[in-house]
Amino acid sequence: MPTLDVTTPDGLTLARVTGCTSLDQGNADSVCRLLLTLADVKEGLRLRLDLSEVERVSSAALGSLVLFNRWLRASDGRLGVVNVRPLVKELFSATKMDCEIEVLPAAA
Repeated sequence: MPTLDVTTPDGLTLARVTGCTSLDQGNADSVCRLLLTLADVKEGLRLRLDLSEVERVSSAALGSLVLFNRWLRASDGRLGVVNVRPLVKELFSATKMDCEIEVLPAAA
């Protein structure tokens, strides 16, 4: 079961996905529930999701992240993903999700 390791450097929230190497239909909802808990606490949340341990992302997980991002934007927040492995980055690009969710090179 994935968990989030959360830190708050320089006014943004960094949430590192831990405990799994694949985000898929079986665990994407639990990750999004954890993210919603963070976003419920702070309006205008600037969130960076660290995917450094994640090797694969399914279409179901991408869909969940897009829905979460839209919800976050509605509350004046922003989502970006950082430390994305090459295969996952390629998936974001091929599916045009990098237009919906900002893909950043490192946790910054």
